[in-house]
Amino acid sequence: MAAAFPVLFPVFSLEKPTGPYQVGTVTYDWTDENRLEEATKEPNDKRELMVQVWYPSEKTDNLKKAPYIKNVPEVTKGLEESDGIPSVLFSHLKYVKSNSWLNTKISAKQQKYPLLIFSHGFGNFRNINTFEVEELASQGYIVVGIDHTYDAAATVFSDGRVALYNSDNKKMISEDFEKMDSHNKIWVEDVQFVLDKIEEINKKDPLNYFTGRIDLDKIGIFGHSYGGATAGQIIMQDSRIKAGINMDGAFMGAPIPQKGLGKPFLVMDSEDTLNSYKGKDDIFIKNGISGDLLKKYKDFFAKCTLKEIMLFQTEGILF
Repeated sequence: MAAAFPVLFPVFSLEKPTGPYQVGTVTYDWTDENRLEEATKEPNDKRELMVQVWYPSEKTDNLKKAPYIKNVPEVTKGLEESDGIPSVLFSHLKYVKSNSWLNTKISAKQQKYPLLIFSHGFGNFRNINTFEVEELASQGYIVVGIDHTYDAAATVFSDGRVALYNSDNKKMISEDFEKMDSHNKIWVEDVQFVLDKIEEINKKDPLNYFTGRIDLDKIGIFGHSYGGATAGQIIMQDSRIKAGINMDGAFMGAPIPQKGLGKPFLVMDSEDTLNSYKGKDDIFIKNGISGDLLKKYKDFFAKCTLKEIMLFQTEGILF
């Protein structure tokens, strides 16, 4: 078995970003004093988030590269809890380096850079799409990834405290899936709080990275799975965000109005997800379609090929 592990789970390298900028990264530990933490038994616990920022940086040859995952034992333990995959199978991740550099200054090529928020999937973590956020940062975006505490595999705070994936989530997913709608409010409020903090560090960053360097008029959001659902919700609720992407995520949270989201929004789905839409009413009802219109859409959808379903979404008939 020891000999087989390196073959089955090799130490991989992330693709190098293709943009003109080197990528820097830094983390923040932020506490929302206006929200209680619902996942703990302590009545006075406040909602605390670890946030990682990737950004276009000045080039340097003397500083250290950031690891792909800083706290591998904690994160893999959380993945074992959320997905049931033995943590030992992920132990090799501690050897994987990212393409981001620590303690680098933001690039002086532009005065301000547009901002993107990334929201991970349920039971995942902020680094899960490192390949994507590094590419975006290399192309001139500041990208902020959020660990949604207790819904992420693991969140390790700046003082070493660990918040593992909440095991109660398994019951919610398997027995009370409709609760996922109301639960998404926590994630939406996480994003709104992070936006508030970003506005603060744009005025005066205590770490002296981003003061005056973030273009708050150009903010987008993208997320995977439950994070994609969060992107759909926040784009309806917060005027600061101008566009979004849902990557293979159902639409959790409040129903989408029949008139649509009112902002540019891309829906990306795998073939399995597209197939799952067929024969189900909830995908329509959640998007504000009911009555005679529901029957019309169901009849139309039942005859569609996967290619036609993709066109159906792209043209914005549903979303």
